[in-house]
Amino acid sequence: MSLNGIFMLLVVAAVSYILITAALVYVQITAYRSIGNEEMFADFTASTRMTTALPTLKPFIYLTQTEECLPSNLVSTIGFNATQCNCDVIVLSYQTECTERKPAHVTYLFDPQSTWASGRNMLYFTALSRERGYHYYIFMDDDVTLTFNEFTPPEMKKVQPFRAVEEWLLDYEPAVGVLDYTVHHGAKWTFKRKQLLCHNNEFSLVLPTVRFDAIFHAFHYKAIGHILPYITSYDEQSWWVSALHIMAVFGAKIPRPSAAVCTCDRWKSHTSRLSKTTKCH
Repeated sequence: MSLNGIFMLLVVAAVSYILITAALVYVQITAYRSIGNEEMFADFTASTRMTTALPTLKPFIYLTQTEECLPSNLVSTIGFNATQCNCDVIVLSYQTECTERKPAHVTYLFDPQSTWASGRNMLYFTALSRERGYHYYIFMDDDVTLTFNEFTPPEMKKVQPFRAVEEWLLDYEPAVGVLDYTVHHGAKWTFKRKQLLCHNNEFSLVLPTVRFDAIFHAFHYKAIGHILPYITSYDEQSWWVSALHIMAVFGAKIPRPSAAVCTCDRWKSHTSRLSKTTKCH
């Protein structure tokens, strides 16, 4: 198939799912308010499954996929020990089973037949099966590194970037938290759109958005059941469609922008599973 044909397939698939999802979604929302410290969802019922388990003392669970064992860039930030990160970690190995000694807060799965989307679903359902709940379910690719950007206030730089993101999530509690990304739809781009459409020049650590990259998704426990699981129907054509579908579902089910860009951190990706192994037939 030519590049033009592949592109058109992705566009048609994305548009189709947006229209189908918007038409079929049944969501009843009463007294909706954005998720936050002062404003929460109220009586949010839907036909989709909702994660209602109360968060435990560990507010975060990180969910990632890698070829074998957790790479050094994540070991140093979330995988070294439980005192370094107030979190749990589930890692799906998709090429070779990891046999290294691991900290108590890190769990490994192994599935060589998984795709990017089915792998994330396996991580999702494994996390849901635990008796304890988490405040945020954070999906990210294994090649993520975080650095502070030019908008970061000095007080946030007193901790390393991952800890700053965690504090930001608990302070603002977006339904979906995403990070600055300079390649597309990052903080600068989103802020300029806000200026253009809303005539608002105030800069903030939080910018609402409906377009975000799938390399880093932090789902609030009251929102995740309305958005996941990832769709796998088009995995034989392209693994990118499942990421587009998440944005479509989010836009259809959440009645106003409740995904927020953290303008304090910039992330970059090198050779993620999605970029290396995307199937295009």
